[in-house]
Amino acid sequence: MTKIWFITGSSRGLGRSLTEAVLATGFGITGATEAYTEEQVRSQLETNLYAPIAITRAVLPYMRKQGSGRILQISSVGGRRGSTGVSIYQAAKFGLGGFTEALNNEVNPLGIFVTSVEPGGFRTDWAGSSMTYARKVEGYEETTDKRAELFATGKFQPLGDPDKAAKVMIELANHPKPPVHLVLGSEAIKMVQQADAQRTAEMEAWMSVSTSTDHDDAGDFMATEQGRFFLNKKSTHGNSKKY
Repeated sequence: MTKIWFITGSSRGLGRSLTEAVLATGFGITGATEAYTEEQVRSQLETNLYAPIAITRAVLPYMRKQGSGRILQISSVGGRRGSTGVSIYQAAKFGLGGFTEALNNEVNPLGIFVTSVEPGGFRTDWAGSSMTYARKVEGYEETTDKRAELFATGKFQPLGDPDKAAKVMIELANHPKPPVHLVLGSEAIKMVQQADAQRTAEMEAWMSVSTSTDHDDAGDFMATEQGRFFLNKKSTHGNSKKY
């Protein structure tokens, strides 16, 4: 059974040691999607998606009553761009990013700000001692196996500085208008820009097919009350649209 730790007094002494020990078992997993065991799939989703949702739901009533609050969800650039070999980890991070965006739309009018922090590679143990691996499967030698080799041999050299990221997040918690999504790291920015451009190009290429599925008597969605609600409603969080 997955355990959720809530540790107080963790700035020094035994509390800090306990926190470091627990964090050492936060983790990623690399391998072909079909190679994961059911336990590996569930552990990734429980740790990286269900646990953040559960903790968030627990604190929301208190924030709602006090009319203020800040929630920083630690997602990943892997929640904005799919990569070979980490599909289940990224499924959790994509889910966390979507949860953050939807939740912010719900609670922002209550004075609560929610941000999905989306780091690229940082010099932590994520790709080192904290990384686990699925069994190898024939046919993935040039895809997932190469990704696993990159991590296992220590050739993956992240650019990000964890101390700088921590400073940014402290400042973020005090910002009057924090973003809903905050990408951290120059390589992460390039990856997200590339992914966004590819999605836009693909959507444009298939636009005629997408719009062809409207009912024959469908009118202008933007002119309807529900259209204005879903697409035009302004957000006090700095976004121009709510989805």
